[in-house]
Amino acid sequence: MDWNDIRVSLAVARAGSLNQAAMALNMDQSTVSRRLTALEAQLGTTLFQRSRHGVLPTEAGTVFFASATEIERRATSLVDQVQAAGGQRAGVLRICGDQWTLNRLAANGLWGFMEQHPQIEMRLVSDIPHPTVWHQDPSIGLWFSSKPADGAFAVKLGAVPYAVYAAKGTLPCDWVKLRAQNAAGCRETYEADPSNDPNAEVRLSCTDAATVLESVAAGIGKAVLPRCLGDNDTRLTCLSGPEDDRHRTLCLHVHPDSLSSKRVEAMMAWLRTSFPLIFLPICPGN
Repeated sequence: MDWNDIRVSLAVARAGSLNQAAMALNMDQSTVSRRLTALEAQLGTTLFQRSRHGVLPTEAGTVFFASATEIERRATSLVDQVQAAGGQRAGVLRICGDQWTLNRLAANGLWGFMEQHPQIEMRLVSDIPHPTVWHQDPSIGLWFSSKPADGAFAVKLGAVPYAVYAAKGTLPCDWVKLRAQNAAGCRETYEADPSNDPNAEVRLSCTDAATVLESVAAGIGKAVLPRCLGDNDTRLTCLSGPEDDRHRTLCLHVHPDSLSSKRVEAMMAWLRTSFPLIFLPICPGN
């Protein structure tokens, strides 16, 4: 039995369609279909019920995928254990999240982690992971959400402080609003108006904090921004007082299949240690 055929069948089961599985595996749909047909012929049974809406596992398919998933998990764990025994944590490690959070990682110490673990190939993905991603290379999500998707679970990383900012020399009435993604793929609005004024006008909505910052600096309006971004930008002035204690909780999203990976273990430890440097404002004098 060809393991590549099994891997393709698992991707189809997780994606629910041949087309989505092909995209996740970076294959042609015809190749996915051919491998799936070959596996079913070898097993002498049908693994999926096919329709124009997608595919669903048959009873035999459900039994097969449960065992195949366990084999996949054990194989990944075996590779990591052997590499760890040899002093290595080799392979790909994927981190998914909003673009600005990934920018903060890249600019604040990620290179040091990579120097400590030269055998790890880092992949930063500013998008919602496809369900099959969790079952390919070990992956971690960084999301401002406590509702993980696709079987992952959330671990609180820390509270990221936010404040209201405007361009220096301006007192705008209008707002620029951040609509960031969460792990379920929805656009999550972080309400910008501290007074909940129903007459407040939102002139612009953006899906990334870095774009919000540039819009505020250009004088389009005021906005709620992470303090680790706003405090360091000389073009902005903070409008929040010391009593304005607003924050959002940043969580690590990890799938159980990735939890046993030494790569994931090393990155989670680094993120916990580095969180203040990456996501907290720098105090004067430090």
